[in-house]
Amino acid sequence: MTSRLSCWPKGIACTLLGGIHRPPGSPRQRRRQFVNPFPEVVVSNTHGNAQISELRRVHDDRQRRLYYDIHLDNSADHAATSARRAYEMIRTLLRSGSLGPSEAISESALTQTLGASRNAVRKALQQLADEGVVIRRPKNGTRLSHEFVRVEGGQVVPHGMTLGAGDGRLVIEQTRNEPVRLTPILKAKLDTEDTWGVLSESRFAVDDEPLSLRVGYITGNVTEIERRLKKFDRAKSPPYEEAFHQLYGVEFGSSHSTFEAIRCEARTARILGIEAGAPVLLSEMVVRDREGAPRELSYTYYRSDRVCISHATYAARGPGWLPA
Repeated sequence: MTSRLSCWPKGIACTLLGGIHRPPGSPRQRRRQFVNPFPEVVVSNTHGNAQISELRRVHDDRQRRLYYDIHLDNSADHAATSARRAYEMIRTLLRSGSLGPSEAISESALTQTLGASRNAVRKALQQLADEGVVIRRPKNGTRLSHEFVRVEGGQVVPHGMTLGAGDGRLVIEQTRNEPVRLTPILKAKLDTEDTWGVLSESRFAVDDEPLSLRVGYITGNVTEIERRLKKFDRAKSPPYEEAFHQLYGVEFGSSHSTFEAIRCEARTARILGIEAGAPVLLSEMVVRDREGAPRELSYTYYRSDRVCISHATYAARGPGWLPA
């Protein structure tokens, strides 16, 4: 009579039973033997076959639950955790600039640097390749597809970037600038009863590669706002507070941003040079003047394979304290 214990991996069945040892003999002899996993139950000679079948069924169910709970689940969780941690740490290296587009990414070096297994590093790199962050080619290795650009929370211009087509790497192109009827949601966000506002749309590019698309809704005197937008010098990189004063004629007060990951719709995807449905970071920002009045509501679409958002929080050191 054949025992179903033989279907389990070597050593698992007998180990998990706690006290039941593998019977001696060759594998063929062991398969022919039946070891009662429940010695407290006496198997009668009259109904031995039926009882043995039932005991095997119960035993197999227990073994299956124990095997998956103790071995398979734990092994899968450990592997997923290891690959996840490798993925997180590789992204940290990419954001910090430690890995540039011009240099090859070595799996062996990452294995030593991260303290992760080669399999975990390989899985992490494949995930980054699926996201478009790196490019993997047979015999050519793995390379970063684009440099990561850091944008500080509440800012518009990427950190450390200068404007202009000469030495500057960042170029801002205004794609739309037109009056627009304000919807109830826009009126509520901008805290205004005005019927009309101005829609200003600009595309940001670094090294001639699209980076983000910014769509702003501005309230106030439509004619004056349009005039200031056309006059605004995008070839320079003034501090945000100064740019705010140039556009609105009042002092900057505060901004509040909300970020979320979304799938990019078709028109925005064409402008950003990505496929429709690709993941992007969407920032909704409300900008207020020093009196607390909303001046602009903007939606900025960032390419998730090129942009990382940076934010810092400081402990207050007295009224009006700001970090140097």
